[in-house]
Amino acid sequence: MDTLCHDTAEVLGVDICALRGCSGRLDRLRFPPGGVLYDLDEEFHGIYVVIEGIAKTVLVMNETEVVTGIATRSDVLGADALHTTTFVTRAVAVTPLTVVRVPANVLSELLRGSRAFRAALHFRLGKAIAESLDLIRLLAKARSEARIAFFLLKLASKLAEGRAATQPFNIGFTREEIGCYLGLTVETVSRKLTALAETGYVKVRGRQVRIRNWKGLERVRSKRSLH
Repeated sequence: MDTLCHDTAEVLGVDICALRGCSGRLDRLRFPPGGVLYDLDEEFHGIYVVIEGIAKTVLVMNETEVVTGIATRSDVLGADALHTTTFVTRAVAVTPLTVVRVPANVLSELLRGSRAFRAALHFRLGKAIAESLDLIRLLAKARSEARIAFFLLKLASKLAEGRAATQPFNIGFTREEIGCYLGLTVETVSRKLTALAETGYVKVRGRQVRIRNWKGLERVRSKRSLH
């Protein structure tokens, strides 16, 4: 982990330095792939806002990591611990990751003193809840190729800010991690990715993916019945 700078001016679109009564300092931090931002049951010390890269949240069950969430630019990590004194998941960098850490004391000041920050945080947390519900509905009804299409479209959309969504992107995740997130075996993930490539919907090279037929992949995602 590297500290890049102090007194970062903006987080979630709000200029922190311009706020009266906010005396805290923010750190802009960088993590390598596999770097841990916070761990399960670690004392809550603040939230993290993703600036660049991909992170995942995981639970550890029977010594196996279960992926519970994916975070990209502007997503918030650690907010699931706001109701308690400890983090309830582990947050790990999937790709080289840059974040802004908002310490707990500064977060309290921002929530009291900035309507804009409260609104931005509420929006991000609400969006995260909606994405979790989408995943629950998907796991309940969708067949395997629809789950893979959902994952690719979701990640491409989240990473596409400022560029065309059809450009190649690094999914970051291993086949095993994708399977864990979507409730599929590694073999099924590999087979369905190959099938989507053969039908011309995507181009896959290692962890590099390019969506070649966005509308077609959306149709695959819409196939909800389990087979």
